Amino acid sequence: MAEFMLGCLSCDPCVQRIFSSTDYWVFTLLDPRYKQNLSTLIPVEESSMRVHEYQQALVHKLKQSFPSDTVSGRGRTFAGQVARESRRAGSLSSTGRGTLYKAFASFMSPQQDTVTCPQSRQSRGDLYRKMVREYVADHTIVLNDHTAPYNYWVSRLDMWPQLALYALEVLACPAASVFLERVFSAAGGIITDKRTRLSTDSGDRLTHIKMNQAYISHYFHSHPCESS
Repeated sequence: MAEFMLGCLSCDPCVQRIFSSTDYWVFTLLDPRYKQNLSTLIPVEESSMRVHEYQQALVHKLKQSFPSDTVSGRGRTFAGQVARESRRAGSLSSTGRGTLYKAFASFMSPQQDTVTCPQSRQSRGDLYRKMVREYVADHTIVLNDHTAPYNYWVSRLDMWPQLALYALEVLACPAASVFLERVFSAAGGIITDKRTRLSTDSGDRLTHIKMNQAYISHYFHSHPCESS
């Protein structure tokens, strides 16, 4: 049953659209917790080519996001501001995204004293490619918790200012909660005041069946011997 449902999920049009999106893979590459495992998620015969393709796509996004070298000095200012606020509040991990958001909003606000140093498209491309290569080659161990990516990129603002700022902007995007809301709604119809003796395990199982009813029905139609 589990293998059948996994096969159905891999063929789901919504899932296929996500996996076929270059942005999905580029943003996965920007998460330091998963970048080392990126190649394992791609067929072996395509791994090297596609990982190189996603790195080039990241360089292209940096060119679009930073058409001129205006952030090198401000990156250090932003990093210092985050460090000061995190020390004042206790720690970055305890204050959550609020501290980082305030510092990022302050950084992105217009500044009159910003000095623009125009660079050629070629030199900027070389700079961004160097940043991406160094980031990919960085084997720093990152803890698998919700604050780790932000702490990692804040600590890299001096080293790779444009790349770090782009990563912070991308990783700050909240995940959609639509599916979770549907699960809670389904569970609400199963766990009611008239079913007070329903155990947690039974509630989880019934919710799972409800949310995957289409897959389960299709499975038993395809395997009639197992339903008898």
